[in-house]
Amino acid sequence: MATLETFLAPHGLWCHVTGSVEDRVILVGEEALSGHLLSFGVPVSGLRNIHSNKLTLSPTSEFVSYFSLTDAQKHRLVRPRVSIIALYHPENFPLPRFALGISDIARSLRSDFAGVTELYDMQLGMPVEQIVQKVKAFSPDIVGFSATFGQHDVLVQALDLLRRDCDTTPLIIVGGSLGSLNRDVLLREHGVDFVGTGAGEGTMRGVASYWHGMLDAMSIPDVSFLDKTQSSQPIKTAKTNNRAQEDIMPEFDLARETLSAGGVMQLESSRGCSYACSFCPREHKGIWAGEDASALTMLIPELDELYAQFPHIDRRIFLVDEEFIGYQPDDQALSRCMKFAETMKKYRFRFETSSRIDQVSRRNRDTAWHLRRMEFWRGLKDNGLSRCLFGVESGVDSILERFNKKITSQQSALALRILTALQIPIRCTYITFDPLMTLDELKDTYIFLGRKDIVLRDLRNFENDEIFSIVTNDHHSREVQSGAPFYSLVSYMLVSMESLTGSPYLAEVERRGLAGAFNPLMGRREVRYLDGRIGALSEASQRWVDRNFSLDYTLKSIEKVMPDDTRAAVREARIALKNSAYELLGAGLQAIDASGAGANVTTREFEVFDEVDLDRRFEELIASIDPFVAAARQSIGREFSDRLDVEYERWKLKDGWLLINGVCE
Repeated sequence: MATLETFLAPHGLWCHVTGSVEDRVILVGEEALSGHLLSFGVPVSGLRNIHSNKLTLSPTSEFVSYFSLTDAQKHRLVRPRVSIIALYHPENFPLPRFALGISDIARSLRSDFAGVTELYDMQLGMPVEQIVQKVKAFSPDIVGFSATFGQHDVLVQALDLLRRDCDTTPLIIVGGSLGSLNRDVLLREHGVDFVGTGAGEGTMRGVASYWHGMLDAMSIPDVSFLDKTQSSQPIKTAKTNNRAQEDIMPEFDLARETLSAGGVMQLESSRGCSYACSFCPREHKGIWAGEDASALTMLIPELDELYAQFPHIDRRIFLVDEEFIGYQPDDQALSRCMKFAETMKKYRFRFETSSRIDQVSRRNRDTAWHLRRMEFWRGLKDNGLSRCLFGVESGVDSILERFNKKITSQQSALALRILTALQIPIRCTYITFDPLMTLDELKDTYIFLGRKDIVLRDLRNFENDEIFSIVTNDHHSREVQSGAPFYSLVSYMLVSMESLTGSPYLAEVERRGLAGAFNPLMGRREVRYLDGRIGALSEASQRWVDRNFSLDYTLKSIEKVMPDDTRAAVREARIALKNSAYELLGAGLQAIDASGAGANVTTREFEVFDEVDLDRRFEELIASIDPFVAAARQSIGREFSDRLDVEYERWKLKDGWLLINGVCE
């Protein structure tokens, strides 16, 4: 943009670039208020959202039009100037992921031909101080921050720098999961003007209109702000249903840099979820809504051209959907998903996504329904499904009831048997510790994690009805087990429940008098465990997880961009980490039994592992994982092996057992 302006200025011309990736336009002004519009995507007649109140068009050819506008119209076209920033902790997350949230918002503003939007992503090697200097040079009218878990400290740093370094303070809005959870503290203590409480596209268009004086604050959708006339009480505006979104596609400003840095590409095909797990505050996520697969046909060709420049990176797209399939009528839901998969396959892309256990197995459905679902999952894999994440969360029915998961452990086991028998690559989330659990529940959790009758060997040569007969019989399932424990499918081991602001689970913790201080890093309350012995084991396990997290995340990120024939070695290194975590859990349970301590002991009074024991286990882990890391680096290519070397050496040299997000100063 700056280069184009520099080129045109000596000729007495001005320019303005606007529109989204598929309907990009450039206005070249020959006079202050008129000139020519050049469309680089769709014909001028097909441009969306250029209305008479923005500018008047007189087409001279299919892709060129003369335009004229008033001073007020030009002001509304070129302003506001909007900076949107994605935050990041590089020490914990060494490899980037495409900043989808801020890219979606940029598309929304540009599709509305609203001002100028620039994006900044800390993942791409730009520290917060440098970003603030770039923002200062851009002189924005509005600055938006996207903040997620663990980023409150860097958000506060950015806000302080922004106020210190910028000549005039712009309008500030904070969105993202953490923004919504920390709404009150951001508004009251950090001078944020608005906090986004839902999907950001309509919110940012509303904030842009508010900046122009065309909209009052109460009319901006999905925000909270302080009512300064009524004792500074936070006010929430009307919520937008996810199904009212025009589309949920991004701009690609940051895509090339992300791939250049060894990162992965993310998209969405749906938003929201139709369930209400007790640990999940639903307010900012909303009800499930799916995108029409045809919307991708506009964007996938752009990605196709981009990936052609990175032949060493696997052509895999990561869908950040909470629930890929959704809860439309079966024929409609499965057809939508298959059309999406077929679109991806057409351009030689594969994809990963997320779904629920009950999209594979349902207690109230007959054999015929399950056989149709099995055929559907086979079809998805044939059309490019690379892997799918399932939120198992627990293998203990009493815990599942407490989590309001609406599934049973038997149902999960059946679904996982079906998927593994069909060789659908899967990974699972699992919450090992929660403050309300009993010791018997934790022991049952340990047993479920170690079960070997869940991960079955390849049965794809069998007919679906034969497979279903096997997986519904425990004895037959054991006869065809692969030998891998269930925990080998768990993405991150030893996870403890987060008692997040606004969640029903936190309400129950508060009711029992177990809630402590608010932790803005995670948007949660710190909690005491009902059984102090479990609390002590949870804390020790979290220290183990945090010490190993950056290496695990690096391996996971490299695994995401490797083709199937090379990612297996990386996977084996991650399995070594999982094995050590499972052994730690088993040793912790043995220590509790051997101690003779009761449930009423406090976490501070009871020590499961001292630092000497943890150090010894860490040295044993280094010895066990070293050959797997060596094998992995031989298979992944120079670019990624160099990155792995750096993180591996940094990991081995770590000392101490500090919590990443346990304490917020």
